[in-house]
Amino acid sequence: ATHHPYGTEWLHSVHAVTTTVPAGNASCVGCHTAIGFIDRMNGVTNVDVTYMPINCQACHEPHGQTVPTNNPHMIRAMTAVTLPDRTVVTNAGEGLLCMQCHQSRQNAATYATTYSSNFGPHHGPQGDMLEGVNGFNYGQVIPSSVHGAISNTCVTCHLQTLSSSDPNLLLAGGHT
Repeated sequence: ATHHPYGTEWLHSVHAVTTTVPAGNASCVGCHTAIGFIDRMNGVTNVDVTYMPINCQACHEPHGQTVPTNNPHMIRAMTAVTLPDRTVVTNAGEGLLCMQCHQSRQNAATYATTYSSNFGPHHGPQGDMLEGVNGFNYGQVIPSSVHGAISNTCVTCHLQTLSSSDPNLLLAGGHT
């Protein structure tokens, strides 16, 4: 059988080996399982909590997603993302898909004052960091980087095409 060229890259990614722990938990499967994410993006209120690893169909709509019309990769969700501090992100291009899950899931201004044994942002605050919002700065001025000004944010670097002779082929870029 012929395999899609991105298949090998994807198998080396963290998405390919996501944990099975969130299965059964409706608040976790929306990011940690393929069917849960698809349900969440489709607005399903009673999400399927069955474990299914993140796969191509989680991020790509194989039946011809056409909104917006400039979506050549059939990305499942290129809609605005609301971060936990109510910041609405619309300028992230294809990276909007990534930010659907890669965000802190907590409002830093209120969360930082209520310590718990699970204190801190939920493992993936990249969306908040790129936008330079929802951080707790402890009264310090912390400058933002220029990453948020990159047209497709996350995708520009993390999904760049590498030559098959590049020694980093399965370590960076592509679907790794």
